[in-house]
Amino acid sequence: MKDTMWSEGWRRLRARRSAVLALAVLALVALAAILVPWLSPYDYATPAWTRIFTPPTLRAGQIFGTDALGRDLLVRVMWGTELEPYICGAGFASAKT
Repeated sequence: MKDTMWSEGWRRLRARRSAVLALAVLALVALAAILVPWLSPYDYATPAWTRIFTPPTLRAGQIFGTDALGRDLLVRVMWGTELEPYICGAGFASAKT
């Protein structure tokens, strides 16, 4: 039986461990971008004046720390992943023209 183009591509992808790892990382980023409204414990734009420049720590719940306005940096990075597909799409579209 002759392999289709998709089955051949899938077989070649699975043969490379680095490609499978890259696909898993991309899937994890895409999942985080979709689930960010439910995963983020803090609002990305609301300042918390008592947590200004908190260093990164697991105990306080700020894994990346906070910025000058007390906003959690991990939450802001997670919200930023929502823009990633649009930015990548625009880069791809401009490269194809």
